[in-house]
Amino acid sequence: MNAIPSWAVPGAKAVCVADRWNLTCDELHRLPMIGEVLTVEGCFEDERGGGLWFEEIPVHQGLCSVPHYWAVEAFRPLVTRSQEQDMAIFRPILDHVREDA
Repeated sequence: MNAIPSWAVPGAKAVCVADRWNLTCDELHRLPMIGEVLTVEGCFEDERGGGLWFEEIPVHQGLCSVPHYWAVEAFRPLVTRSQEQDMAIFRPILDHVREDA
């Protein structure tokens, strides 16, 4: 199967890109929010796909006895490049476009 992307390892920073959750418990008081940066604490994989849990969000919340994990599809890795690094990537592309014009 391999539903867990290579970037999703303990300690990695992930950005939440979803705001709809298939909740199994009404007692959850802490949900990931769009744009929030979270630290991966662990991950798992089953027949439904991959799930993550985070240092900032308790797996067990309130009276809910079921551990809650978050769908891996709802997160992307945090990219930490500087503007200079981005420009170094795109400058040759832009220069090539100018030469063709």
